[in-house]
Amino acid sequence: MKFIYLLRRRTGNASNQALAEKLNVKPATVTKMLRRLATLGYVVYEPYHGTELTELGRKVALHVLRHHRLLELYLVRNLGYTWDEVHSEAERLEHAISEKLEQRIVKNLADVRTDPHGQPVPTEDGQIHEEDSDVLSNYSVGDKLCVVEVLDHDSDVLRYLGSLGILPGRSVEIIGEAPFEGPIRIKVNSKIREITPKLATMIYAARQRE
Repeated sequence: MKFIYLLRRRTGNASNQALAEKLNVKPATVTKMLRRLATLGYVVYEPYHGTELTELGRKVALHVLRHHRLLELYLVRNLGYTWDEVHSEAERLEHAISEKLEQRIVKNLADVRTDPHGQPVPTEDGQIHEEDSDVLSNYSVGDKLCVVEVLDHDSDVLRYLGSLGILPGRSVEIIGEAPFEGPIRIKVNSKIREITPKLATMIYAARQRE
């Protein structure tokens, strides 16, 4: 359910194939799981048309997502993990922590609005504030932006972007774009960097306010 929520948010669709790739299982296995979830009232499943969460399914997805992002935040702030290390750890722990431990983590951290990757942490009552942003590749030369969030599932990418200074809250300016899907040139901290269009789809940014 968490992956259905994330896929629909980022691509507008949660296909069986995309879910199978995320979960590293066969599409037939996903179909079986979705039919079971539909029977339990968590999803609306129509073959060949993708899957949508019901209100109950969305509540469960955001509950798990809250655990995941709180764990990432705690691991970085309190245990010295780097932002490229925490996703896999949180994946293993998100279903295991109790509500009591969640409350202790929140009390310890104080500010839990976003995780280390800039992604919003759902509230305890199942609300989530997602800032209006778009992938960096959809902006144009001359646009001055603020990095909102970076997708967290690829550790190598996170390490690389961190080395370039591309982090949540940082200002970037698009200063050039090579034709035929060539690299995008951006200015970060007064330094010129180049990233591929594919890499730019993993970075969400918003226009800076005048």
